[in-house]
Amino acid sequence: MLEVTVEQVASGSGGRLLVVDFRRPDARPTLTAALLPHLDLTVCRADPVSDLTASGRPADLEELASAYANRLTAPAQRPDVVAGYCNAGTLALRVARLLSDRDREVPCVLVDPSWPTGASIRAEFAAIRASLGVTRPGPAAEAGEPTVEAMTRQLRRDLLAMFAGDGDEPDEAEIAAAALLPRYRAWLGFLIASSAPPPAPAVDPLVICGREAVGPGAWPADRWRPTVLDLPGADLLQPGSPAPELVARRIAALADLRGLPS
Repeated sequence: MLEVTVEQVASGSGGRLLVVDFRRPDARPTLTAALLPHLDLTVCRADPVSDLTASGRPADLEELASAYANRLTAPAQRPDVVAGYCNAGTLALRVARLLSDRDREVPCVLVDPSWPTGASIRAEFAAIRASLGVTRPGPAAEAGEPTVEAMTRQLRRDLLAMFAGDGDEPDEAEIAAAALLPRYRAWLGFLIASSAPPPAPAVDPLVICGREAVGPGAWPADRWRPTVLDLPGADLLQPGSPAPELVARRIAALADLRGLPS
């Protein structure tokens, strides 16, 4: 069974929130960090990329969702709201669905959700390579469905070349590359797993997104009614953005409704 961690990052009196979140390779702010100053909730965080890195296992969204839901079965642990950011949207929906099946409905809030495709995964892979100083294309960046194995092999070569260019001895370069590859592998595997069509939730999610976001093609159009902010999605959580406070208010309102007697 996959071992996962649900970390409590804040205590509050306004209900419980589970955020499905992770640190991206491009170092964008996390949803958890952006929301905390605006919430009086008990906030727990699930980081699937860290859990996959620690386990070394291939990403499977149904297995991940089940593992997180199983960690939250006790009445004192069940969240009133589940939130997911960016590529964690499909996993957040699955966790909310499982929790709703086991108890009463758990609303889901999606912040700038993204639905990975082969093209976007190749672009993400190219961005990782560019961050390592590589601009030439590699075999895994060519047309066709990307695979974790091919991308990981290419990244290993890129890392070894980067460390050699920095003057590291071969043994040192191997050690440094081995320390970095598991998280890259987990991240890319998570993106590929998240490219499966997201499940239609029992209750329509509350969606807050940037101006370029699009809904999942697997859903009927009337299930995708987002609040669209006039910002690029990459800027939603940046300092000065109105999005974190708006998202926090919506989450707090949902948590209050969940706290009412059935």
